[in-house]
Amino acid sequence: MNDIVIDKIYRFTGQNDLEDEAILYAMTNQKDGAKGVFVNGYGTYTDSGANAVISKITVNENDNDDWTIK
Repeated sequence: MNDIVIDKIYRFTGQNDLEDEAILYAMTNQKDGAKGVFVNGYGTYTDSGANAVISKITVNENDNDDWTIK
């Protein structure tokens, strides 16, 4: 996991139910440049095992980096 970095964190809330929340992590493997996403519930529906994994990954958000463009 040392090669993986979280580039962006996006939080989503359901329109009809504020308890319906999710969080998306946009990540990059610094070794080979591969990009991917990880989605977890947020708040009431969070997965504690997933949170344990995410907490071990470095967060390096850069607002100048447009993650959606290759």
